[in-house]
Amino acid sequence: MKGVLELSESFRKMVSEAMTDTKPDNPVYRAIKAESIIQSVEVPEAEKYLISKLDNLEEKLTNFMLSAKYKQ
Repeated sequence: MKGVLELSESFRKMVSEAMTDTKPDNPVYRAIKAESIIQSVEVPEAEKYLISKLDNLEEKLTNFMLSAKYKQ
């Protein structure tokens, strides 16, 4: 695990960028919204499976992009 000193510069960059974001991303809100949509509509099991896989893919891509961006 990296120490506080090693992470402080990356953390400062992330905070500065987050403060300038005009439409912040809230993964918790996004997950709740997606789940409520799935539950409120009759969605076949195959579509639920595909939605779940797409959500997982989106999460992995986001994590990859963030990790690559802040390794600089």
